[in-house]
Amino acid sequence: VNGTDGIGSGWSTNIPPFNPKDIVSNIRAMMNGDELMDMKPWFRGWDGFIERISKDKFKMEGNIEQIDDNTIEITELPARMWTITMKEYLLQGLAGTDKVKPWIKDMQEQHGIGIKFVITLTDEEMKKALSVGLKEKFKLTTTISTSNMVAFDPQGRIKKYDHVNQILEDYYHVRLDYYQRRKDQLATQFSNQLEKLSCQARFIKLIIDKELVVSNKKRLDLIEELQSLKFPGFDKNNNPVYAKIKKENPESLSDIE
Repeated sequence: VNGTDGIGSGWSTNIPPFNPKDIVSNIRAMMNGDELMDMKPWFRGWDGFIERISKDKFKMEGNIEQIDDNTIEITELPARMWTITMKEYLLQGLAGTDKVKPWIKDMQEQHGIGIKFVITLTDEEMKKALSVGLKEKFKLTTTISTSNMVAFDPQGRIKKYDHVNQILEDYYHVRLDYYQRRKDQLATQFSNQLEKLSCQARFIKLIIDKELVVSNKKRLDLIEELQSLKFPGFDKNNNPVYAKIKKENPESLSDIE
């Protein structure tokens, strides 16, 4: 979902983020035994264009539009490009360098909720920009690779994944196992809780019916009597304990309710 990149001892990894909705759809496809769909990297709030250009490479493009004969607007950058990076490039085109003459006539920033650079070019420079492509001229194209997706597999071993769906397939079976463990744990907790409440209700009823007297009795004697009536004890984890408590070993009562 979030993606990751970093360096470890002898290994590096770069996993781009993917759309949670696509991930959910693929997990449901696995549950139904259907074929998984191909997923593209996805960046929350990003409004550019992305397409697969090879097995493990995607092309990302920002948004640029010519609004009149000499004016263009940039309203989205390639994902992971900072606004300041584009600003520095445009200012360089506005001021020129020792080797390159100024080729931008004017540049304004009109950012609001999103990005917006308004750029004015001369007729000649607009013609040049259109000939090479506006996105190429203003460096609004880049690539993102999935050729270095390295992670620990379910057995804790380093594994290089060739496709993001392989990560999902490993995750699916591990997560399914833990859902079952959680279900079993909750079922045990509820079962123990039911047994404890049932025992408490039976205990109260015995007292009301005067079949059990608890006043003026030593704790060990009372416990022995409750055990003879098939009452369990409960440990700190609320698990029932049916082991007999011996009077000569009162320390064994310390962890039992």
